[in-house]
Amino acid sequence: MEQRRIETYAKVVQTGTPVLFEEYSSALGKWFETRAFRTARNQFATIFTDITEHKQAEEALRENRRQLTDIIEFLQDATRAIAKEGRVIIWNKAIEKMTGIPAAEMIGKCDYAYAIPFYGEARPQLMDLVFADREEIAARYPNITRQGNTVMAEVFCNALHNNEGAWVFAKASPDPMWIKDVSGRYVAANEMYFLADPSVNGDIVGKTDAECFPPEKRCMWATTVLPLREV
Repeated sequence: MEQRRIETYAKVVQTGTPVLFEEYSSALGKWFETRAFRTARNQFATIFTDITEHKQAEEALRENRRQLTDIIEFLQDATRAIAKEGRVIIWNKAIEKMTGIPAAEMIGKCDYAYAIPFYGEARPQLMDLVFADREEIAARYPNITRQGNTVMAEVFCNALHNNEGAWVFAKASPDPMWIKDVSGRYVAANEMYFLADPSVNGDIVGKTDAECFPPEKRCMWATTVLPLREV
């Protein structure tokens, strides 16, 4: 590490091109952001910024997302998640069993590929109403129920079970999702949760609402489940 740092500084002096990099100091137990730039011929300066708290928050958020992904993976409800651009980002084991399509074949797919296992064709589905309230999509679901941003419906999916078909209760929502244990402590939360309230950082796992929020915000959040069930 020391030799690499020396070589980096030497290059800054030789070329005059400033550099910015992060590194961990095992001696101090801290992360630092280092800026190095040439100040004059054969001279350079460095600015060190302690970014330990930022790195810890990043790691807490990554671990939080890993936990949420693991929990969703083993939910009994068939669960999928679609990014706003239409890309499949979650396809859990229950939906693998329902459709016969493994996650490895579905994750990353776009262009309504997630509809093919249900309808035998790529087409908009109930969840697409979350992103845009389009009449031509809503017309496919005559018994839609809405609760805030959440839409629900029972629909016959003709391509399920080798084209024998099955009735499915579907629920779609763009809302923040989080999971708490029986004591009210956070186990995991999705990215929408943090986007909904930028004041919340990633370090919420193991904490209660009282530890994360001022009194006026403690009643904002309740457990959200996004199921897809045969009926």
